[in-house]
Amino acid sequence: MKVRPLHLRRSWLFVGATNENDIKQSYKSEADVCILEFEDFCTPKERPLGRKNLPKILEYWKKKGKITAVRINPLDTSDGLKDLDVAISKNLDVILLPKVNNKKQIEIFLEKKRYIENKKNIKKNKIEFIPNIETAQGLENIKDILNFDEVKGALVASEDMAISLGVLESKNNDMLNFVRKRFHLACSAYKKYSIDMPFTWNNNNVLKEELKYIKNLGILAKSSINAAHCKIINKTLTPTLKEANEASEIIKKFNKVLSKGKRQILFKNQYLELPAYNSALKILNRYNEFIRYNKLTKYN
Repeated sequence: MKVRPLHLRRSWLFVGATNENDIKQSYKSEADVCILEFEDFCTPKERPLGRKNLPKILEYWKKKGKITAVRINPLDTSDGLKDLDVAISKNLDVILLPKVNNKKQIEIFLEKKRYIENKKNIKKNKIEFIPNIETAQGLENIKDILNFDEVKGALVASEDMAISLGVLESKNNDMLNFVRKRFHLACSAYKKYSIDMPFTWNNNNVLKEELKYIKNLGILAKSSINAAHCKIINKTLTPTLKEANEASEIIKKFNKVLSKGKRQILFKNQYLELPAYNSALKILNRYNEFIRYNKLTKYN
């Protein structure tokens, strides 16, 4: 089965490593990425059981066509290295490291990761790496954190970030929205994939509003702790036929004027210049990529 490319992974589902209900729901979910969570959603007492069950869970996710991921504990804790050693395995696609605040943590992580990969004869960089930015300090140092070839993208936190900033109410908070903007700006500058804050509210309408907001920012991936949210996330963060048709119309109009040496069109009472043409190309390409990927996975 063809592995879903990073830029086509819209929904990232956190699943408690020993939460039987969450694990069962993940099997039936439409999540692009399933993350076995050993930090916040798994108590220290339960972590040995989670590590024991990890291989069979990853194997089942693989059979269901999921991108498999594990979020370990920080490496400066007693559980971090144990999690990392078990997580790095043949069926793992992505590993997430929480509470990354500086480049030194990245360097230590990569050193440990390479050692375990060599020990287990796993190809170097086969397993992608996504650091989690969860504090004000991490956000301040994000350029140093992203400036590693091994870092393929990053995920920004909500609850821990709110605590770090002294924010009491996280829903539709101006400060957290500023964090989103700065986070995505840095990821875009370093050509890394940005994954939005986990959605922790049990309200589909609020989720849809939040997805609309991040889509307008240019963020195309969203995390959640609820398997039922993945269908909504995927639908919202996938270009629609209407969006593709509009993009196609803009491209056609531009192609006509560009051949005449002009660089501007009038579209729906608005003058559009070349950035709008490039944006339309991206939308149409992304729409077609999803169609091609879905066809490939359907017949494989």
